[in-house]
Amino acid sequence: MSFLNSSSTAWDLRGGRQRPLIVRYSSMKGDPSPGNSLPKRRGDYSKPWRDRKLPELWAIARETPNEGKLWVEIAKREISTASKREALQSGLEYNERNAYLWHMLGMVYWREGSPGKADAVFAEAICKCEPGSRAAIFQAKALLLKETSRSNSEKVISLLEEGLTDDDRHGPLYVALANHYEEIGKNDLAHKTFEKGARKASKHAAVWRAWGNFEQKRGHLHEARSKWERATQISPHEPRSWLNYAELERQIGSDTNACSILREALKRNPSSSEIRVMLAKVVENLEGPAEARLILQAEIQSSDRADNTSGLVLRALGSLEAREGNVGKAREYYSILADRPARFGDAEIIKALHAWALLEVKQGNSKEAGLILGRATSISPRDAGIWRAIAELETRQRNFNQARDAFQRAVSAQPSDPRLWLAWGRMEMSAQADSRACELLEKASQSSVREHTLPMRQYREVKRVQCDALREMAALAMRAGDFKLCQERCISATKKDPSNAHAWRDLADVSMKDAGLGAMRAVYDKALRSVPQSTQPKLYHWLGLEERRCGDPNRAREAFEKAIAADESYISTWTSWALLEKETGNLEESCTIFERAADVASRRNLRVPFLFMTWGRVLDREVGDIDRARGVYREGLDQNQGFSPLYQAWGQLEERQGDISSARELYCKAYEADPHNGSLWQSAALLEVQQRNLQTARDLFEKGISMDPKNAALYVSYAVVEARQGGIVGVARDLFKKATSVDPKFALAWHAWGAAEFREGNLDAAERLYEQAGKLDEGDPVCWHALGMLHRSRGDLDLARDYFRKALVVDGKHALSYQSLALLEAKEPQGLGFQTARRILREATTIVNVRDGWPVWQTWAVLEADAGNMDEAQHILQAAIEEVPNCAQLYQTYAVLKRDESDYEEARRLFDAGARASPKDSAPVYSAWGKMEEDCGYVERARELYQKGIEVNPSNSVCWNLYAALEASEGNSDEADRLKFVASGFSDDSDGSGTSPSLLETDGY
Repeated sequence: MSFLNSSSTAWDLRGGRQRPLIVRYSSMKGDPSPGNSLPKRRGDYSKPWRDRKLPELWAIARETPNEGKLWVEIAKREISTASKREALQSGLEYNERNAYLWHMLGMVYWREGSPGKADAVFAEAICKCEPGSRAAIFQAKALLLKETSRSNSEKVISLLEEGLTDDDRHGPLYVALANHYEEIGKNDLAHKTFEKGARKASKHAAVWRAWGNFEQKRGHLHEARSKWERATQISPHEPRSWLNYAELERQIGSDTNACSILREALKRNPSSSEIRVMLAKVVENLEGPAEARLILQAEIQSSDRADNTSGLVLRALGSLEAREGNVGKAREYYSILADRPARFGDAEIIKALHAWALLEVKQGNSKEAGLILGRATSISPRDAGIWRAIAELETRQRNFNQARDAFQRAVSAQPSDPRLWLAWGRMEMSAQADSRACELLEKASQSSVREHTLPMRQYREVKRVQCDALREMAALAMRAGDFKLCQERCISATKKDPSNAHAWRDLADVSMKDAGLGAMRAVYDKALRSVPQSTQPKLYHWLGLEERRCGDPNRAREAFEKAIAADESYISTWTSWALLEKETGNLEESCTIFERAADVASRRNLRVPFLFMTWGRVLDREVGDIDRARGVYREGLDQNQGFSPLYQAWGQLEERQGDISSARELYCKAYEADPHNGSLWQSAALLEVQQRNLQTARDLFEKGISMDPKNAALYVSYAVVEARQGGIVGVARDLFKKATSVDPKFALAWHAWGAAEFREGNLDAAERLYEQAGKLDEGDPVCWHALGMLHRSRGDLDLARDYFRKALVVDGKHALSYQSLALLEAKEPQGLGFQTARRILREATTIVNVRDGWPVWQTWAVLEADAGNMDEAQHILQAAIEEVPNCAQLYQTYAVLKRDESDYEEARRLFDAGARASPKDSAPVYSAWGKMEEDCGYVERARELYQKGIEVNPSNSVCWNLYAALEASEGNSDEADRLKFVASGFSDDSDGSGTSPSLLETDGY
């Protein structure tokens, strides 16, 4: 009979983990030693001496030396290993057959770093203790051998099997043996060992936990489910079994089952904060944040004060409030934790400060986050997680040397943590130190010999980190141009963690580039057979996106429908499907899908602000149903209060409708809700630029930069305004320099700077800047198009053609490149150019989506009109307007053609339709319309139209100049001079008439 109680062991193997513990004995018949009889409940053996001080216990023990339990109690209370050894050796003088004392003595030697002495103690114990009481001794000796002599695998197995011969009902021995078989790659033997253990030690929960862990690692999720269920039945008051059981259900894809399991677990373990927090996470997904909040707050209510609540629960509440946008409440919870007295331990305080710092980083308060992390390091100077957070904060600010110092301290404190090496490798990638990054990522990707013994959640995290490291290494290989190595690393990543959907997506992308669409589909097909059911919706969604990108809407729909069938709450799929219908012209179907998605979100209590934002934009820009778009934005804000991008999108709608006051108010609400988001300040500033409030715009730009100093796009917009509107090229250059300093890899900054130099006539500087943009983003057709325009301006038409064609190789749907190439060919003599231009434009209309590439149709119509083919030109424009009824430029071009035919009434109708179709873009329409009325002799009507154009866009120089010319012709020289002076403050990018091909050309910006 075993000296171990069936619910305890020398090694705690919950979830497969091996760690030394004190062993309890069960009562043995015929053994007179009182040291072999301990109560079943942990800690009860100390009750007779609970209130006695250590010197008193020593005195009692010397009087009753046969009391084995007393020597154990003394050894546990002693701090020094020497005193622990003395107590145990004294006890063994009178209890030499007490396996408990022998085991504890061996563990003391092992922990103090004397494995040889520990092995000798275990060997002597095996000789002296009774058969049937030595199983834990064999287990400890085997695990000691395993740690000190990794090559002696057969001896380890022999010791564990000998222990099972001594007591074949000792569950932890089966777990240790099965884990060892797993580590050496003998999974079949591991499985057989678990089966035998489940028969012989069927009431030992650790066997079922470890078996469930084993099956889950191998991807046998449904087999693992029955094992975890059995573990919870045997040991219902052990939280880890419940947590792993619920985690498995989530991995399978059944949050509902997980919720039921966790509610039952909380009934059995009401004081378990881990169960409460996990239940809250699941409930948040199923029922919404309000229900999750109630579950977490129940612990505060039961403890009367938040000060006494578990740190895990308070951190969970802080995270919940942060996700809901209640930043002040989140700070309050973190502050309670951070200010706790020392009795709660440093770990509680450190975790609170860490979470608090991350919150401040997300709010853009980098300085405050740094101070909080500094406070954490003063409490715990060797906390690796804190140093990693400091390093990542420095990386965000591009302080790479300081980040390296922090990472060095992190890995010095915890060199075996692969997450640290992964984070450091990513930092070196950001710093363009690719060779060093690869070395660090290699360390993160390496497997550990002991990773198989980790609990399931830790094991999955290690595999995820190793997989992510390989994915980053694949990206480095692609950056270096080694496509084959990139593909090999992508394959390795999927093998390292077959459940990682992102690894499969990387492999699919690489396979697409290597072997085409069929290879990509094959990868997704294999991925869908490899990942858990809960991950399949994401893969179907990505497959649908690829099919959509490759121009197969039917396959894309099929993939989206499968994703939604698997998980209707995955709202990203609904959004992508709705956008697919929009792109294929099914606007009514698109809006129906958005409505269905909103209904799902409402039923599931999901926060999906981007759904409403995208839906509103489709209603606004594609359908033209402005009132309904406003209603969608309003509904989105009702459900997602304070969500700044919704205010921004609504403001853009009002700006396009010419309601400047409402737009200004909405932009103000946006940046007040999220002051650290630079794009919100940018929208507000650009509105003021349009309204000729240049100084107000500058103030908004400056404020935005002060709140979001690392936002390169903000500097670029500011620079473009100064170059175009302010005419201060020197200031613009300084701003471009700041943008490229903040983010040297931001291709748009280099491109916009090149465009500014191009306008100034600095073609050599512009060329260098465009080429730099092209190096950073070779897949962007805009920079190659811009280089084509630059060489055309130099008169090098052959080189210009080459760049336009390169842009089309990169993006076969780039409308501007088709347009520019056609206009270039149209200039060729003897009529051959027109035929070539027509062929290019006709081909473009079969490739380019008219909604995105309407300039192609506009250019083709103008060329046909110039060639005298007026009917053909009108047919082209009519077809384009049917597809894009809210494009003011198309109406304007059609109106100009009618004007040239002297059909003034039809021209007026078309000008009016264009102005109403897109109010924001109507300034050029009013300019051309006013010029027509002026030429017809209707001066007052022309004056009204010019004024409307200025009202819509006060910075449109064409309106001001035409208005000035009208007043001059009417003899109002003072008014004309005033208007010319105002016009001189704006760049003259185009006259807005749309009558000549040259006016359709662009500098590529």
